[in-house]
Amino acid sequence: MAKLKDIAEIVGTSIATVSRVLNRDATISVSPKTRARIVAVAEELDYKPLKERRSTHTSGRTSFRPKVSEIYLELGERWKHVSEGSYYSRLKNGVESRCLELDVHVVTVKRLYPELFQSDGKTRGAIVVGQGSGIHRQARDFWQNLIVFADFLREEPDFDSVGHDLYSATEQLMTGLTSRGYRRIGFIGGCSLGEHPEIYEARFEAYKDWLSRKGVFDTSLVSLAGNTTDNGLECTRELLAVTPRPDAIVACTDDMAVGAYKAVRDAGLKVAQDVAVVGFNDNPASELLDPALASVRLAPEEIGASAVNLLLERLAGRFTAKKVVLQSPIIWRNSVK
Repeated sequence: MAKLKDIAEIVGTSIATVSRVLNRDATISVSPKTRARIVAVAEELDYKPLKERRSTHTSGRTSFRPKVSEIYLELGERWKHVSEGSYYSRLKNGVESRCLELDVHVVTVKRLYPELFQSDGKTRGAIVVGQGSGIHRQARDFWQNLIVFADFLREEPDFDSVGHDLYSATEQLMTGLTSRGYRRIGFIGGCSLGEHPEIYEARFEAYKDWLSRKGVFDTSLVSLAGNTTDNGLECTRELLAVTPRPDAIVACTDDMAVGAYKAVRDAGLKVAQDVAVVGFNDNPASELLDPALASVRLAPEEIGASAVNLLLERLAGRFTAKKVVLQSPIIWRNSVK
């Protein structure tokens, strides 16, 4: 029987891409040619969708099946940011890869509505990325034990959640920078989507608290606006205009750090030698920058996979809510002296 892996090998793309195309995922960015090729190969190999495969049983044998038919992945406004290789794309791939291992169908939705949990005999659960402000209230309250929050650690005791300990990671970063002799450390960042400040609040709060405890917090060294390369460029230009200028800059994302690189060079300065730059995410391209970017390594794929595991545990009968906190190591590179 043909598998997604077989189709991926023939087409020359990833298993996750094949899965998303065949499941009609509207958020995936793929060329019409590749999409058509995937569909054609699937037909040639007589690929059977998940629902059809489940109706076939092997005589005399039973295999483990998770107690769930479908998992809804609710991205909210983040679906606009699911480009190949992006943070949310990697998180989404983590969910899909784990579900592929378990033979569970994933459906990507923009918002979680009560109507999605139909009374058709199927067991469904949902993974909500972020705070979940876009969830229909009735859906959240009614399917409380069937919802896991990913990339956001909820304080409420009734929900499972998984995310990074960004506060501790930022504290460790500040300690590391000061131990290397940096004293005027700037901060650039903001919220990822405008209406979800929780994404970066922990990083800024840790930065502010750490410096405040030492009595050296300086608002002139902070510029909060967005999370893109252009935002990083503008925010860094603002900080470099301060006298005396910062000797190090903490960027909320690697994309912002790229913008910071350009701003530093536009000012006739050198990254590391004149101004250190550190990012968050540790994207694959970070070490390819010149100089290689120091970054706090995040694991969106692990968040996605862990969210699936938490949901399956809940569906298997676990009553007490669980919070999974991922630690984030600092990868020191040449953008810091």
